[in-house]
Amino acid sequence: MTLDLDAFARKRQNTSVKHHSAALEMSSSPAWYAVQSLPYLQDYPHDCAEQIFSRYYANALAGHVARSAPAIKRIYEDWERKGELESPLFKNEDLKAALIEETPWLMDAKSQSEAMKRMSVLFDMQRMAAQSRAELERLQAMQLGDGSWPWFAGGRGNLSVTMHIVEFYAHLDALGVMTEEDRERFRANVSSAQAFINQAIDTEYKKLKERIRKQGGKLSDDHLSMNALHYLYMRVRSTDWNDTGLSREAVNYYEAQIVKYWKGKPIKDQGYMGFVLHELGEAAELQTLMSSLTERAILSEELGAYWKYNQGYGWYYRPIETHALMIELYEMMGESAMVDELRLWLLKNKQTSHWETTKSTAWAIYALLLSGDDWLAAADMVEVTIGSQQITPSVDPQAGTLYYKESVSEAVLSSADKLTASNSNDHLAWGALHWQYFTDLDQVESAETGALRIDKQVYLRGDAGSPDALKILPVKHQLQPGDELVVRLRLTADRYLEYLHMKDYRGAGLEPLNVLSGYRYQDGLSYYESTRDMATHFFIESMVPGDYVFEYSLRVRHPGDFSNGHCIIESMYAPEMRAHSDGQRITVVE
Repeated sequence: MTLDLDAFARKRQNTSVKHHSAALEMSSSPAWYAVQSLPYLQDYPHDCAEQIFSRYYANALAGHVARSAPAIKRIYEDWERKGELESPLFKNEDLKAALIEETPWLMDAKSQSEAMKRMSVLFDMQRMAAQSRAELERLQAMQLGDGSWPWFAGGRGNLSVTMHIVEFYAHLDALGVMTEEDRERFRANVSSAQAFINQAIDTEYKKLKERIRKQGGKLSDDHLSMNALHYLYMRVRSTDWNDTGLSREAVNYYEAQIVKYWKGKPIKDQGYMGFVLHELGEAAELQTLMSSLTERAILSEELGAYWKYNQGYGWYYRPIETHALMIELYEMMGESAMVDELRLWLLKNKQTSHWETTKSTAWAIYALLLSGDDWLAAADMVEVTIGSQQITPSVDPQAGTLYYKESVSEAVLSSADKLTASNSNDHLAWGALHWQYFTDLDQVESAETGALRIDKQVYLRGDAGSPDALKILPVKHQLQPGDELVVRLRLTADRYLEYLHMKDYRGAGLEPLNVLSGYRYQDGLSYYESTRDMATHFFIESMVPGDYVFEYSLRVRHPGDFSNGHCIIESMYAPEMRAHSDGQRITVVE
């Protein structure tokens, strides 16, 4: 890979530019960052049946990873010895426009770091076995006589909660990550729950027929419910389903519904349907479904393969779980090339995001580390050359990730026209070259990465006889005290991002009309807006791909010639994901 450094050379020709520092970051084996998300994400404040089993689920999967990859323990001990177990929010403070203490995420950073330091629990097999046994015993005590589980102890049987436990038990069983002792201990409870679910689905089918008889309609129309779809998926994923209370008529009906009506369903549903079609031997329909999924997938050299995931409330709509399910489906179909592309997206998602739920982490860890090629195998260092100078780290790279940050001298940077990186490994590596310099704010030129773009436009309010009309502020336009300006920031993101900080500088002669800080919500995006002396700050905890517009008003107060500054957007999780707008200048006359 070769990166053109012409922009550096052009910028250096500007006499107002004063070099400050330059640094190269490189990670030759970033799949190890997924390992750093293995800590127990199981500190739930409530003890509902679903979350008790989620704790067991994450515990079983994490324990299997620790047993399957012994190198993880050795690498972890090296991280612990060198004090490298800390949240990415704490890292690279010198490359960020704001300290973590200045953001709303200080407690998030501390809690992430504390969780990472608890990774040692993963390697205490006796403790893990005892905790797993305790969680299963609590679930056994909560189960009702009809085989169902309530949401909380003492409540009525809940079909959704029961299906959730049975579905993810089937998942663990299919992956072979449960100990034989746990499997035998809990098998009778799952069998009883399966019988309860059989009866519930049979009752749903009978009610459907009765409704059609009374209200009209056709039984052959699309009546495939989410419960029925999950039911059929669980039957496929289970090695020994209990057929007590099973109605073959209902099963045959819903299986036929999948064959007939899989088209037009959400991606998550189609992932489930792929397993059912495979079990039914519907080769033609399955191949058509897989071709449809592949054709709709977005393929990117940098991001791998992914889909435009539906957003919504609850675990069912989370992109990580959906994506991991698709990895399982493609692996079942033997499409290893597509599996690697899907895993690439998952790893790039980890670069800019914190997997904040046990379920997301457990799914993602499995998909990244327990499927496809071994991305944790010993890797070679990526060779980086800036101009004619090969960069060699002055300190040993971090174990596992092979991450290092190395200063680059002004002499090397000023004489270089290209950066070349040679990766001899068969997996992704990533890095960034950072250059920090001093210049007048109005001399700043816009810059963007593949992930982020920010455009800043200033409008003058009041024109053509309308006090609310806006017009773009003309170049060299002379403002007067009392004029109102509207700043419009358009932010574009091409991937899922978390912990974003946007800082918009303003001229000394301008004052914000809104000085109250607080949370805002618009266009599906929640953010915290903070007005400071020199700039307005926006803190965005999470963002899905798309275009977003932010606006705020300023009042012209004092005459003079001012630099109105530029706007910076950066990921506090990955500072290499950064962009800024052009600098501007305004003139105010009496």
